[in-house]
Amino acid sequence: MRIIVIEDNELYKNELLQCLEQEESDIEIVGSASNGAEGLALTEKLIRDNLTPDVIFTDVRMPEMDGFEMIEALQRRGISCKIVVTSSCPEFLYAKRAMELGAVDFLVKPLKVYEVRNVLGRLRRELESEKKWKHILNLEYIFLNAMAGKIKDDQQIGDLIKEGYGIAPEERIGVLGIGMSSNYEKYKEQVLQMLKELEIFNQQQDFCAYTIEMYGRQSFVVLFYHMGNDIFPMKQKKQRHLQIIVSTFALTVYYFVRLYNITSLLICQQVI
Repeated sequence: MRIIVIEDNELYKNELLQCLEQEESDIEIVGSASNGAEGLALTEKLIRDNLTPDVIFTDVRMPEMDGFEMIEALQRRGISCKIVVTSSCPEFLYAKRAMELGAVDFLVKPLKVYEVRNVLGRLRRELESEKKWKHILNLEYIFLNAMAGKIKDDQQIGDLIKEGYGIAPEERIGVLGIGMSSNYEKYKEQVLQMLKELEIFNQQQDFCAYTIEMYGRQSFVVLFYHMGNDIFPMKQKKQRHLQIIVSTFALTVYYFVRLYNITSLLICQQVI
């Protein structure tokens, strides 16, 4: 677990660093800073060096840039870390603001060792759980298991999908089914190759495509996302591309007119 400490009071900073150094061997202190501006710059540098911090402990009142301003700057840059806010002012408004900004905890200084250990234990469990989900979570896993009723709508899953694919919970996802029936074994490799080319082609266009082979149903499913304002991303060039598949292999192509978002996809009934 990589940790950054951002604190302008040297006494409090050293106390927290010493506390962290006494913890389990998975704790790695990757840097410290004296204000929010330095903390922001340090975090960005660590990300560039492939040392993205897992947890940031930050004070609130600091010169140049305070802790809340730094958190907002991290969010604007799309940087996601577990934030623990510390403050010598046990004011409700501080704690409330910290929670509004997505901080995972608010600790009052001087910090107590058992409080820090409790927070680290909880964050360790959360990070291990997220790591497990990230390992298995891809669009194919999401779609197939959602259709089978094995995945339910969940905030953590939604957050990981957004982080991994940039798909917001409310974003529309188009579903295209290509049924092949008796032509499946004969032409599946050619069709799969053409669909992969469709994915690559559209990386430079106005939507993204992700192909799933439905082995047991002799068909393919293509998920479309980042579609902008189009009702469905089948413009002229894309239609011609799919028409080649249909005319060449005499396939049955069927469209799912209804669009989904992440939330509805996770709770909808089986459609394939």
